Amino acid sequence: MGKAGVMGMLYQVMNEFPETTLLERNEIMISLYQPTHRHAPENKQDPVLFSNLIREIELILKEKISEEELTERMGPFRQIEEDKEFWNTAMDGLAVLASPDGCYVYRLADNMPARTDVGRRFNLRPLVRYFQTAERFQILGISLDGFAMFEGDRYQIDRVALDEDIPVTMNQVLGEEHTEGYLSHGSYGGGGETAMYHGHGAKKDDKDQDTEKYFRYIDGLVAGKYSQTSGLPLILLSHQEHSGEFKKISANDRLLSEGIKGYYPDLTVEQLREPAWRIMSPFYQQRIDRLLDDYYKALNKELASDNPVDIAQATLEGNVETLFMEEDTTLQGTWDEETGEIMLNELNHPENTDVLSELAVAVMKQQGRVVILSSEQVPGKTGVAARFRHETS
Repeated sequence: MGKAGVMGMLYQVMNEFPETTLLERNEIMISLYQPTHRHAPENKQDPVLFSNLIREIELILKEKISEEELTERMGPFRQIEEDKEFWNTAMDGLAVLASPDGCYVYRLADNMPARTDVGRRFNLRPLVRYFQTAERFQILGISLDGFAMFEGDRYQIDRVALDEDIPVTMNQVLGEEHTEGYLSHGSYGGGGETAMYHGHGAKKDDKDQDTEKYFRYIDGLVAGKYSQTSGLPLILLSHQEHSGEFKKISANDRLLSEGIKGYYPDLTVEQLREPAWRIMSPFYQQRIDRLLDDYYKALNKELASDNPVDIAQATLEGNVETLFMEEDTTLQGTWDEETGEIMLNELNHPENTDVLSELAVAVMKQQGRVVILSSEQVPGKTGVAARFRHETS
């Protein structure tokens, strides 16, 4: 999994989820989430909120560990708190997860409500929800003088570096087969300086043939080198006049019918995020709908339940295929991982943890699926539901 540690730092910046280390259990696992801001003056308050949140954590830890151990456990938080560059390069949300063995940081491109948790496992539910909506996709930007590939998700898109030996322009691709007579150079599409070709009284059929040859080359290259390898949906980014031409000749079964209109050299990757997610979001909802439909079918066969006691026992047995839960619903108590029993305690009981968060991490560790939904979407009435792999014992 992706890590980007920094020399001398007491924490690691994480790029992928889940990381096996995050699924481990220990007596004191600290989870901190908060909103952050990319720009001034809003970002000036981010370190202040962080300081307030780590004070909450310290108050809890003072009841559990020695002063010396407290200083050690809070070391990564103090380092983050005092790092001006860290806060100047923040995104929209922050997650800090600290165990006795390490501290793991996620910079997130979505708002995270402020909260802290101290328990035997990390509270990963906010991260699960964040990453479950990160439907990955690729974008192919085309024009008559080049093309580009992008890959990303709802939160971040990066340009894909093409191999240096890959022909990109129409001249490079068609070579001597290229019909020069009707072409002249000119700026096109938003004031950029990139040379574009457009016709001046030339034979239309020659131009159309060249365009078709060029687009067929792009289509074949992208299908073979990127789409077949990744299996990801492909969004076309082009001017409207080229969109229809390209889709007509394309044999790439990953190419989506809906595309983005525009000239790719004039658009930043940040400008691509919103229109790309508008196209991808229905696919995400369809996936959730299929999982919910499967749950209700399983419920009729007694292969599903919204009873936390039944779900806890099934989790113990490794029998949970899909666990649905509401992000903010908690069940304060303890879960015995030897017997599967749930003990509900008084609110301020010293042994209290959020049982539902423990179940979520245990299911993930067993290669089960955890799905975080709104309270209206979660099946049943308890804020948690599970689809079992087989009949419960």
